[in-house]
Amino acid sequence: MPIYQYQCQKCGKCVSVCRQNAIFQAPGQYPQIFPELCSACGACWITCSQKAIKTKKREIGRIYQNKISEDYYLITGEANALLEETGPVVAEVREFAQKFDSQIEIKIPYSKKIAKAYSKGSLSLSLKEV
Repeated sequence: MPIYQYQCQKCGKCVSVCRQNAIFQAPGQYPQIFPELCSACGACWITCSQKAIKTKKREIGRIYQNKISEDYYLITGEANALLEETGPVVAEVREFAQKFDSQIEIKIPYSKKIAKAYSKGSLSLSLKEV
């Protein structure tokens, strides 16, 4: 994420909100972002009132979709090595899974046995592709 110096007021707000210590600012100087430490949480550019920090897409992890069997899918995510804040990766995996879920149809015949299993938290749903 570059910092545009012509917009930056050197206020240091971005430095103070960065939980990863990925932004350094020497006294009287413009902040410097160290991308290898950045978790892409967005706190710095949201906080910057001057909009001096521009976002730049970069890969911080991967999402995997695996068909386990005819009726079961496994969606997982993996963060890049040394990435301390995995929240953005988890959020993307969750969003991907929700979109995937909206594309499938669940067909479960109602029965007392299923209702009992569901209430105990031991129900495993079988998913069919639409």
